[in-house]
Amino acid sequence: MTTMKQYEMSYGEVKRRVHANSISSWNEEKKNGPPRMAIIYRNIVDHGPATDRQIMVRLGFHDMNQVRPSITRLIDEGLLREDGNEKCNITGRKVRRVDISRWT
Repeated sequence: MTTMKQYEMSYGEVKRRVHANSISSWNEEKKNGPPRMAIIYRNIVDHGPATDRQIMVRLGFHDMNQVRPSITRLIDEGLLREDGNEKCNITGRKVRRVDISRWT
């Protein structure tokens, strides 16, 4: 049995063990992240609230992993917010709908 390398990382006050493959994936995402995040954000501004899958289809992507990490990061950074739930017409499951954050 081989042991996988793990690293301890801090997220604010929370410390988590992170698998080396996750760090590698994150570094790859960072390379493509900001432009994709900008495209996703602009799409929601132009076309309104949507689920992750709807955003994926609007942008012509074929894999949910092409949009989910960026959407989650935009939520974490306060630029998007979860705007409720709806039933996915593909999976039949309840999924989140996201919209731009509104400051009052």
